Amino acid sequence: MTRALISLLACLVIASCGSSGGGVAGMAIGAARGLVGANPKPADLRKTLTPEVIASLPGSVMLIELPERGAQAGVLRVTQNGPNVTWAGQDGSTVAFNDGILTATRGLGSDLMSADLRDVVAAVYGNGTEAVRIHRHLDGEDQIYSRSFVCRYSAASGQRAKVLTGDFEATLVRENCASSDIEIDNLYWIDGSGVVRKSKQWVGPDAGYMLTELLKG
Repeated sequence: MTRALISLLACLVIASCGSSGGGVAGMAIGAARGLVGANPKPADLRKTLTPEVIASLPGSVMLIELPERGAQAGVLRVTQNGPNVTWAGQDGSTVAFNDGILTATRGLGSDLMSADLRDVVAAVYGNGTEAVRIHRHLDGEDQIYSRSFVCRYSAASGQRAKVLTGDFEATLVRENCASSDIEIDNLYWIDGSGVVRKSKQWVGPDAGYMLTELLKG
């Protein structure tokens, strides 16, 4: 077993290009240095996570990125209750999904505390063209506030999508949502077995969008 693989297993494959001290961005720096030795520049997980390394890791693996923070993280599945799955990074920061749709984060700062997504899940999987989603976030004073969105959906089948482990055929679902003060556009690439293999989902005004790639289910 190579030193890099040992580091990946021990650190849950975390890396970051950002300098933030919290959440996915902050927890990454030490682990990234563990992968590249004394080099202070963090490793790019898209170069480090080869198919061979991914296959050697225990359990399910997902790559997440926060482009606005310049952060990457490899996270492992820690709990599953039906369609509800929670993934965790090294420092206990977590992201939770319902059928591949983001429902909550912890440890990212200004977290998405919860989301009401019953109609959203149905619409993403083809049962409706409109839905309302409600997000609950923490503000700068650790107070919870709510924001509601009206969302519309469209889908295109027969699309090719690419993740680190290769290409796959997918249905691309576009979700456009608007509230009183913000508009967001989420994307979901759903494979033939009905699994969201890749996505672009809005976390909140602080973290921005999260990109996900399911590398090992």
